[in-house]
Amino acid sequence: MPALPAFLRPRLSANALMFITALWLTVLCNQRLWGLIWAVPMEGGIALWLFRTLMAALIFAFALGLMLPLSFRGALKPWLIALLLMSASANVLTVDFGAVADRHAIASVFETDQREAGEMMSTWVLTRIFLLGVLPALFVALARLEWQPFRQELRARWKPLLLVVAPITLAITLAGQQVIPFVRNHPEARYLTLPFSVLSAIRGHLRHTFKTTPPHQVIGEDARLLHPANAGDKPRVLLVVVGESARSESFAFDGYARDTNPALAKLPVVFFGRVQSCGTNTATSLPCMFSDLGRKDYDPHIANHRDNALDLLQRAGWQVEWFDNNTGSKKVASRVAESGWQSRPDPRWCGANGCHDGLLQHYLAERIGRIERDTVIVLHMLGSHGPAYHERYPQDLARFLPECRSTQLQSCSRQAILNSYDNTIAYTDHVLAAMIQTLDGSPGIDAALLYISDHGESTGEKGLYLHGAPYAFAPEQQTRVPMIAWASPPYAARIGLDMQCLEAKRNGQYAHDHFFDTLLGLADVSSNAQRAALDISHDCRK
Repeated sequence: MPALPAFLRPRLSANALMFITALWLTVLCNQRLWGLIWAVPMEGGIALWLFRTLMAALIFAFALGLMLPLSFRGALKPWLIALLLMSASANVLTVDFGAVADRHAIASVFETDQREAGEMMSTWVLTRIFLLGVLPALFVALARLEWQPFRQELRARWKPLLLVVAPITLAITLAGQQVIPFVRNHPEARYLTLPFSVLSAIRGHLRHTFKTTPPHQVIGEDARLLHPANAGDKPRVLLVVVGESARSESFAFDGYARDTNPALAKLPVVFFGRVQSCGTNTATSLPCMFSDLGRKDYDPHIANHRDNALDLLQRAGWQVEWFDNNTGSKKVASRVAESGWQSRPDPRWCGANGCHDGLLQHYLAERIGRIERDTVIVLHMLGSHGPAYHERYPQDLARFLPECRSTQLQSCSRQAILNSYDNTIAYTDHVLAAMIQTLDGSPGIDAALLYISDHGESTGEKGLYLHGAPYAFAPEQQTRVPMIAWASPPYAARIGLDMQCLEAKRNGQYAHDHFFDTLLGLADVSSNAQRAALDISHDCRK
């Protein structure tokens, strides 16, 4: 094999290689952060350019400082390569999808499936990762380092250490009046400073993952049905449908100009449009909403080892089942019967990129005929999960055209993105209406339905796409979600529910914090774990 040309294998000191890598990361892998810095309103002249120069020095200092602990023979090259690849991938996440690198994003990466990961990996995304990460990583791998004896290398580190300490000192002493307000006014900056943010996110994820396992905590041991079945009563079915990435503002029920709810508008449903989500990603919101902890006190490590709403339903006497058309229940259904589309892929609904949610309606129609006792069925939709919105509905049900038929959303016009997203909402409307008609048309059961979305979605507002923004500064599009309730007259009568009373509550301000208690209330369950103030239906049940 012929030797590579000398210019492809430059001779460099360890300090020089770190300097070049830190400069690359600073200039090319922090575009979102640079956008914030450049947009700071400030009088021009020396003050403005001093601020920008100092911010560049700080980003450089953070990158270089992360390299110093592993800046010795045998460790430096692998570490620099890892930083480059992680930063390039996180850069795509922040720039192309408007997300940030935090521990929730890392958790989503580990919990995604092959279909979801494949949708994110477009040609454009892979090209950007190659240019920003793989190419400089090859440069690092091929460079010939001129190592000195260990003590000399150690003494040589004072130069990069000075480049780390000096900008931080200057920022504190000379430019605090500019830097500190910027950090305070833009808390998202800490999630956009690469590679610092991605390493911090990995550390946070590992800390939560490997905490000492606490003993399982039982709540609501006294859970019981308020109105148990009498001889000759029909089985009750409570269908709980958990949506994905549906935001309230795109529902016609919420005043949206487009008719995205043509099917449900013909049915006696109650729409709640002012519901605040527990998180901005499924990994957080799904277990949080079924937990009694609430958003402020929610900790996944605690919730995973504590009874949730499904446990209380089962304890009260309901048969509880979970059927999934998404990436799983996130351990919510770990103590009840759980299955998913993988166990029964149907070519009428499923293809290489997963299944349309019509599969859930088909599953429900089959399951209804075999129900012999009170049953809670939880259906987890794929809903409006991006970026492949066009894959979420059958083409013949596309109401709004032209569509964005790419996972690289920036390549589409804003209108095309909205068309595709609105099509997913309209398809969810179609599927939910079909489910209600199936329940209402089944003479052997008394039925009710409760639908809620786990989080919302950004479709380009303020440059943000998809979801997953830190909750502290997430836009309303990602945190305000819809909830829909329906009950057949016999079901409502059996639990003493006044649907007109529930309709009068539709404009109230609610949150995922209400879901645990409201679900148990609609399921006719009484328990000392319930809180009447958080049960939306409490005052409407006799």
